[in-house]
Amino acid sequence: MSLCRQRGFTLIELMIVVLLISIVTATAAPRLAEQIRGARVRKAARDFCNLCRLARSMAAREAAEFELVLDPGVRRMTVVQKGGAVSGSSLTRRDLPEGIAAFASDDSGRAGGGREVRLAFRPDGTAVDMRVVFQDSGGRTLTTRLDGIAGRAAVEE
Repeated sequence: MSLCRQRGFTLIELMIVVLLISIVTATAAPRLAEQIRGARVRKAARDFCNLCRLARSMAAREAAEFELVLDPGVRRMTVVQKGGAVSGSSLTRRDLPEGIAAFASDDSGRAGGGREVRLAFRPDGTAVDMRVVFQDSGGRTLTTRLDGIAGRAAVEE
């Protein structure tokens, strides 16, 4: 009689592995969900900064004033020539991610109050001083600042 060696895992070994994977997943899932929610706020702030760069370069190239229209009502940011209608191509338009609100205020503290805000970019590279706060439903906020003299937007840390 020869002894036959069985290869493989026992049911108990598999159950222990499944239990360990479940524990790791249960502890990591809330952190992952938090990262995903924070990523939406960061995406909105990055999109805003990118559209500011685009509006500034379009104003310089066309020697005309351009505006970045922030419309919280339709949850959209769009670059248009001053006085132009808000339509634009997909290159000049970004939708706010789901669950993200945007609030604009200038340095005097006046807020957009949920209304459409138009940020002007002039051909000489200047713009209006403005802060835009992006906030998700969990209260996480990220503030961007548009420097009027330099005409550049950046995320405030």
